[in-house]
Amino acid sequence: MKLIRLGLRAKFALVAGLALCWGVPAFAQIYKCALGASTVFSDQPCPDALSNPLKRTAPSGPKGQIDFQVGLRTYPVNGPNLAAAYLSMRANGPGGFAGFARWTVDYQYESKSTASGCAISSLKVNIKSDILMPNWIEEKSASTADQTAWRAMYTNLKRHEDGHVQHGREFGLLLKERLLGLGTQDCAQLQSLAQTEYQRLADNLRKRDEEYDRRTDHGLRQDNPR
Repeated sequence: MKLIRLGLRAKFALVAGLALCWGVPAFAQIYKCALGASTVFSDQPCPDALSNPLKRTAPSGPKGQIDFQVGLRTYPVNGPNLAAAYLSMRANGPGGFAGFARWTVDYQYESKSTASGCAISSLKVNIKSDILMPNWIEEKSASTADQTAWRAMYTNLKRHEDGHVQHGREFGLLLKERLLGLGTQDCAQLQSLAQTEYQRLADNLRKRDEEYDRRTDHGLRQDNPR
């Protein structure tokens, strides 16, 4: 058997923000729903009694690995009190938001060729996430009430951005499952099939992330989504 090594790097980056008011966010759960002859993935429970969270177990045989990394950066916010800090955040925040989350996914695989075609024999999916948060420089010299309000806001903002990062994590898990499930394919088509699966999931997760912000109003309605 001839071992063929194929390196393919595909990236998808998402920038998500939260307006200058906040609610209490929550992490998303992916559900695999059978609707007639179709199968769809959603962060909402399936509409029938058979809805179950997706089991993320890769098929036996090919080896898969996921590397997940999260980085946290801050930008400076200045002001002697909470009101001034909010004005500074409004002026200096990324794209008019208080914070953002970005994630990228790339993957590499090795394939093994046989008389019937080629199949992925090993796979590595890398997920790198980056969160940008405000850092109030004068926080410790502000009043106790302002410090308490700031910390509550910061916690809620961080949880909302974590929800976006979680979508990147879900993307990586699903990508691993889909690519390992390709089975034996025509050797000339394996790479394009892998990229097609990647793009299909990227489009799905992009829509989920937009829907996540729409339903929660960028975190304002996190406890009472639309």
